[in-house]
Amino acid sequence: MEFVNATFHFRMSDDETENAQIIYGFEIAWEQICFILGVSGHVFVLYATIAHKAIKLDKMSIWIIKNLAVADIGNCVLVLLPILLTQYGKLNGMLLFGSGDIFYKVLGSYINSFFVANIVLINILSLNKLLRCIYPLRNLYTTRSQRIKVTALTISLSLVPAFWHINRFSKGFETLNEVWRDLDYLGGRNIADLKHITSDKNEIIRDILVYIYIALPSLTLIIFNSAVVVFAIQKSNNAINKKNLLIVLIVTAGFFISFIPESVSTLSHSTTLEYQEFAFSLIWLSCWTNPFIYLAVNPSFREFTKKRFLCRKATVEQVPLGRVVNPLINIGIASTGC
Repeated sequence: MEFVNATFHFRMSDDETENAQIIYGFEIAWEQICFILGVSGHVFVLYATIAHKAIKLDKMSIWIIKNLAVADIGNCVLVLLPILLTQYGKLNGMLLFGSGDIFYKVLGSYINSFFVANIVLINILSLNKLLRCIYPLRNLYTTRSQRIKVTALTISLSLVPAFWHINRFSKGFETLNEVWRDLDYLGGRNIADLKHITSDKNEIIRDILVYIYIALPSLTLIIFNSAVVVFAIQKSNNAINKKNLLIVLIVTAGFFISFIPESVSTLSHSTTLEYQEFAFSLIWLSCWTNPFIYLAVNPSFREFTKKRFLCRKATVEQVPLGRVVNPLINIGIASTGC
């Protein structure tokens, strides 16, 4: 049976449905958009913050924003790009990275590391925002050592899943689920899908790791964001920028849209192939939304972007020496820090 749309041509196997093929077509188109927006957006953020200091925030927030940009660029280049290239190859009946297991085992080992880094950094950024609201003077200035510790903590936590998979590969407890090799579908989630070959205990351990790295950070993010909003309302006497409150809700909702469906797919062990691929596609939303959030809530970055794209000389408002910026003026949080 064949399914044809305006962009792709798939040959369907007997166990695949037309709905699944529609999902595959959406997936590869969506992933291309996410890759382009993710790389270009975060490269521009690094350019704006490093070369022009265009985002005016405390040093810790700027440092975390830079780390987020690097993590998301790494996710696009080292995870999403290989998946896209593999999908393009399958459209032409070939495996661009060879038929051996090495490349796919390596990809399967670190496929979640950049997402973990993203989640960790977003939580640290939210915590930093909360501390700045509670202690505006005490937490406004941070040392280089403190900033380096944030990066070191993020790297350490993000490498835990990778080392766990590598250890299990080496001991023969885990292998690749290679069903996708024999099919024509473009399911990105299954390209480096791992399966346990020992006992059900390993599934339980995997589920615990998902809870620790996805569910728990989601809960802490809600707590941090809610605390900032409540604190800001109390201190501001309702004189809060409503647009920034809306941004808070959008950021939190975007986080859940990105990660929760994939978590459900991973933990349930009974979802359909269509749901698995759709959920996997949604997690790439987290790779490109941050620059747009900065643009929406940070006036200096917005002004710099406007002038840069209008080919005019960009000037960024300087904060006079000794003047303290009230952190309650802009309370865009989570991945904004603004």
